[in-house]
Amino acid sequence: MQNFILFSAILIFFIAPLAIGMTRIIFKHSILSTIATAMVIVVIFVAILVYLVSVIGLIHMGWAAPLSIVFFITVLFILKNKIGVSLKLLSDKISNIATGDLTTRIPEGILVRKDELGDISASFTKMVTELNSILGEVTIKADFVDQSSVQNSEVSTQLSQGASEQASSTEEVS
Repeated sequence: MQNFILFSAILIFFIAPLAIGMTRIIFKHSILSTIATAMVIVVIFVAILVYLVSVIGLIHMGWAAPLSIVFFITVLFILKNKIGVSLKLLSDKISNIATGDLTTRIPEGILVRKDELGDISASFTKMVTELNSILGEVTIKADFVDQSSVQNSEVSTQLSQGASEQASSTEEVS
């Protein structure tokens, strides 16, 4: 049993931090870092269980295997909540923007993330801001065109009246 405690301690206090540190170095600010960290935790847990079963006997696989599966499923649910919920929310907001709702805002919780989701959110927020700016400029120019056409219409009406009056005057003179 002393070997089991030593093996577990080495895995938990040396191998796991080393592996997690390496995943963070390799993947930096990435969703993959979160997934790799979860995988390291699952592997360490399963390794400890396998070693324990090898020490106390294979007959204990009856509880160790289901426990490993439950642990793995629990980690998957945690990942789903950490990544999947944010992805779904971001997808819904992007769909709203795609259908023309430029008042849609990406939640601050996703914008401040230091991974790909945060980068995508910031890009979409910038895109919506730019689209709103462009639409504002188009609206101002459309109003200017509208005012110009009203003025042109008034000038055209005045010219038409002037031409009619001049034609009447020319008729009276002849």
